[in-house]
Amino acid sequence: MEGAPPADGVVTFVTVLNKKDWIETPCSSDSDCPEKNAMCYYDKCLCDIGFIYSVGRKACVSTCALSDLQTSYIKYPEGGLAGYNMYQVQANAEECKSICTNDTQCMNFEITSVPVTKLTYCNFHYVPLSTTTVDIDKDWDFYAKTCA
Repeated sequence: MEGAPPADGVVTFVTVLNKKDWIETPCSSDSDCPEKNAMCYYDKCLCDIGFIYSVGRKACVSTCALSDLQTSYIKYPEGGLAGYNMYQVQANAEECKSICTNDTQCMNFEITSVPVTKLTYCNFHYVPLSTTTVDIDKDWDFYAKTCA
């Protein structure tokens, strides 16, 4: 009978915990970042280089299908991908995000401002993070799409 207590009289309760979203939380060392393949980068918990953040799993994953890429981004300050530029445009940060979001092959981009001219440029990449590394480059900021 539905709703009747079990024959042995023992009722079991199951607690389902929602995994806390830890990405971009403050940190001072890698040990402050609770997830596997995470690191403390410029005082925020981010995925290790070579991993992409999965919004659904709240974890860093090594691969993500193009069809699973999201419209949100994780920013790596002073980071860049040397040698993987598919194309460059003059645009501000919001325009760069829009261009990459609407380009189904764009996986990430980097942006810089040229101090003399005050012009902003974006380089767009079709390469997954698992096949390259983000280099420290004080003149650029790197943005990686998130995964489903």
